[in-house]
Amino acid sequence: MTPAVRGAIGLEQVPRLTTLQAFADRPDIPALLDHVLASVGRAVSRARPRDAAIDGTGLEVASAPAHSVSGAGRERTTSVKVMLGVRCASVIPVALVVDRGPSHDVEQAWTLREKLKATCGPTTPRGDGAFDSGAWHRANWEGWGVPSYAPATVPSADGRAGGLDRSAFQTPVDEYGRRWMCESVNSAIKRISGGTLRSLEHSALFAGAALKVAAYAIKVQRSRGRDGASGPSIPSPHIQIPTGRRWERAMTSIESEFRDRGILRGGILFVRQPIALEMVRVSRKRNVKILGIEGFRLADATTQPIPEHSIDLSKDLFREAECWDRAEKFLNDRPGLDLYFEVDLYEPQ
Repeated sequence: MTPAVRGAIGLEQVPRLTTLQAFADRPDIPALLDHVLASVGRAVSRARPRDAAIDGTGLEVASAPAHSVSGAGRERTTSVKVMLGVRCASVIPVALVVDRGPSHDVEQAWTLREKLKATCGPTTPRGDGAFDSGAWHRANWEGWGVPSYAPATVPSADGRAGGLDRSAFQTPVDEYGRRWMCESVNSAIKRISGGTLRSLEHSALFAGAALKVAAYAIKVQRSRGRDGASGPSIPSPHIQIPTGRRWERAMTSIESEFRDRGILRGGILFVRQPIALEMVRVSRKRNVKILGIEGFRLADATTQPIPEHSIDLSKDLFREAECWDRAEKFLNDRPGLDLYFEVDLYEPQ
């Protein structure tokens, strides 16, 4: 109920719809969520290589359904910009900036960079063409002691980027795929919690966007139980996160049985489709639930997520056999593809 409607009918107070609404209205939410992501970042910062993918995405502000807006001949004019820093070795967001959108990524990149510096230590930032800036590369190299990479968007006639910094820090072709880790996380967040925000208040919009990112980071870290390679769940002084030791042993056991039949990168096991099917069947037998399956194209120096060959099964965890049935169907529909799959496992407490 909007403030105007409450005033018109003389209501001074109305019940809160959810506990989450009360939580989102707290003024310290941005700092709290930054602290949560920083806790995740410090835990995964030991994984190598130490590089981070940086990218922005937009969340729609949907006070009315999309078909109603288009049917009235109008366009959405408001969005919330979410700028993420994702550790490539663990594919987990570790830093976040929320702002009004749309806008150029570099507007939020400087603030995000400071958060990465405070959280992860020396970390090589990888971005798309929006980060093809001599000032950006120079600040990272001279002020942080790390190279930053981006493809040259406007090369000269001889194919080289103008300026010493832009030329020196062009993304090597065989490494450009590492920045897709951020695209994968952006896509996963929208698949799991939706790509729209429905609050009517400015502060709640920003808090809602940040909560989506923090919830995803905690979900992934808990489900994997590793700090880029292995390790317990990450505790926070403000939010209690169960460690899930029973699940960690089961997951380690399953992965250890299959690790010689796949490729291990950054603590993540990538396997071909027939092996992924075997892992699903073993997880069914041991009652280890499946959060999702994600397809990847692997090369010697790149790990490229393929969103159209991925599936989120987290909503099926508490439905009898649903996650295993859908996982098997998903994999059976993709025989013979030149892809590797990550099977993301989870066992409830």
